[in-house]
Amino acid sequence: MSGTGASMDESFRNNVIEYLKSKTDRIVELWTAEVTSAPYTRIADFSLPKEARSTWLRSCLEALLELAVKPGDAQARERLRITIRSEHIRSVGLVKIVTNDHALRRIARDMLRERFEGKEAEEAERFLEGVIDMCIEETVILVEQHIEAQRALSKSEWDSNGKFSDPEQMFASFCRNTMEYFDADFVALFRLNRDAKELVCASCFAKGISLSRNARISVHSIPLVERAIAANKPLSCLDQDSGRGEKVRLVGGASFEHCIVAPLSMRDDVTGILFIGDNGRTNYFTPEEVGMAEEFSRLVVGALDSADTLRMLSFRTRAQKALIETAANMQQEIDSEEIYRILAIKMVELIPSHEVVFYVFDWKRNVGNPVYATGPYADEIMADRDFPADVGVVGAVGKSRRAEIVADAEVDSRAAAIPDTPAIHTAMLAVPVLGRREVLGVIELQRYLPEGFVQEELEIAVMFANHAAVALENAKLLKEITRVREEVELHMDLLTHDIANYSTPLMGYLETLKGQSVEKQVEETVEKTISQVENISRMVNMVRTLAKLRSTAPRELRSMDLRTAIEQAVSVVKSQSAGARIEMTVDLPDEPMPVFADELLPELFICLFFTAVKPERHKQAKLIVRAKSDVDGPKRMWTVQIIHPDRSIPDDLKRKIMRVAKASKSELSGGFGIGLASARGIAERYSGSMWVSDIDPKDPEKGCVFNLRLPRTS
Repeated sequence: MSGTGASMDESFRNNVIEYLKSKTDRIVELWTAEVTSAPYTRIADFSLPKEARSTWLRSCLEALLELAVKPGDAQARERLRITIRSEHIRSVGLVKIVTNDHALRRIARDMLRERFEGKEAEEAERFLEGVIDMCIEETVILVEQHIEAQRALSKSEWDSNGKFSDPEQMFASFCRNTMEYFDADFVALFRLNRDAKELVCASCFAKGISLSRNARISVHSIPLVERAIAANKPLSCLDQDSGRGEKVRLVGGASFEHCIVAPLSMRDDVTGILFIGDNGRTNYFTPEEVGMAEEFSRLVVGALDSADTLRMLSFRTRAQKALIETAANMQQEIDSEEIYRILAIKMVELIPSHEVVFYVFDWKRNVGNPVYATGPYADEIMADRDFPADVGVVGAVGKSRRAEIVADAEVDSRAAAIPDTPAIHTAMLAVPVLGRREVLGVIELQRYLPEGFVQEELEIAVMFANHAAVALENAKLLKEITRVREEVELHMDLLTHDIANYSTPLMGYLETLKGQSVEKQVEETVEKTISQVENISRMVNMVRTLAKLRSTAPRELRSMDLRTAIEQAVSVVKSQSAGARIEMTVDLPDEPMPVFADELLPELFICLFFTAVKPERHKQAKLIVRAKSDVDGPKRMWTVQIIHPDRSIPDDLKRKIMRVAKASKSELSGGFGIGLASARGIAERYSGSMWVSDIDPKDPEKGCVFNLRLPRTS
């Protein structure tokens, strides 16, 4: 072909293109044969019918030649990119597609050499090179966009501080790359809320269309979406089941003539959709592009699964920490109000909510009452008192004893309005607080729609409720114990006070009578009566000592002299044992005998001495008191022994007599009663110990020994 210039170049190009078009059948035949036998071909491609492959290669060649005629034409470029995307889903990657392009290059070049010679052949080949390069360039761009979409989903979701980051940015980047890959106007990822039958926007990227994150769309409002979810397969506007050419309206004024709905299916359960929409293209999405969208949806499912796993791991780690802190804080509280406050604060830290209410039930009256509330309507909620225990969602949860999530409490048939509060659509998480015998109450969390709750949050809320149940029952039990103790202390105080009031004048009368000249029989009776009144007074003092030991007041221990306490006790016992001959031998070391104690130290030995001598029916008792320095492991101790040769204690009673028990009996009935229990309590108050042994382990009848060990000071 002769001539130069732009017009001749265009004419020559047209000749080349027309020639290639005339050889289309031959080129496609040779291209099909070479592509099928080329390396990098997937096994699935061998089962592809030859006619189907030929049809696709013909479409690709025609689109390429059309773009060669109109290099800047958008529709021609669109057709070429559609054919490349169709091949992309069949191929293992860029290498296979470029290999196919090079095969076309060789076949077309051979054809041109049959028609052109010399310089014309060289020009024709250069033109062909440019055409094939356009195809390779578009291929590289598409593959890069595909890789970028994959890379967006594989980015790390942990920040530099080791905290889990929100995947919103990751999915936004994916939507942008997906939109570029499909040459679309709109790409969005939606989560499926099956309970509410709604799609919740997780991420979106669009041209001239705004759809906010967490925007909600009813599944029933989009038939194509509803059918795709029901069938769990991708559909497009050309799908027969969806109605050919159906225009899909998403929300507001956003509608699309061309679209793909690809379900996000995780273990055969649809958890969301990938939506691709466009209004600018002239060709409908091909089945191959629908298949490619399904491939993209699988990538999203994998990323979502990983994100959910990591998010759940982070959530459960924070939950475990919060539960431990909550349990520790509530164990220190006996005030129910403070328990409610601690629980609400910790729950909201982990499960953010707009409103939190703690209800308790009074089953005797069959009513419920709010005891703690936060949120804009807390005052109005707290004012709603004594409502029937079976009313509202709270009543239903309390009756069923099962936690539940309510998608919209405002439209729930069980809901009951609270006076002076507006009608607001809220999602509700209601959890029963289960005691050992009955439901103690219900914890209610609310979020304003479109926000809702998920199953994982329900499980964590149940754990919080279990902690609350334990804390509330412990607080209730502790209050009851405190109440009973206060009553006992009151009664004990009144009793000991009244006994002392009566015994004191009685002792005075008896002492007066004793000093007068009376018959011998009367004198003996007076002495016995005086002895019994002294026993009663001693018992009153022991009871008061026990009351002091049971007091929760803090101990104020200081260094005291053990010798002085023993000598004081010996003096008291002798002076208050009128008519009885008590022989007490005291053998103490010459060195100082310091111990950590308080004002009850002399009372320890008084209780011990009186307990030892009072059971004697005759008027003579013998006690030997010894002390020595001792060690108990690394501790330096004082060991005091009160030896009673006239008293033996059976082995089965040696442990029982150390505590107030029925088996120990009273001192007045020949037993040991509260005297030894009081002495032991004082010893343990000083971190000491007390026990009973025999003088001769081989012969218990030779008498007993009351052993006392107290820590000594330096």
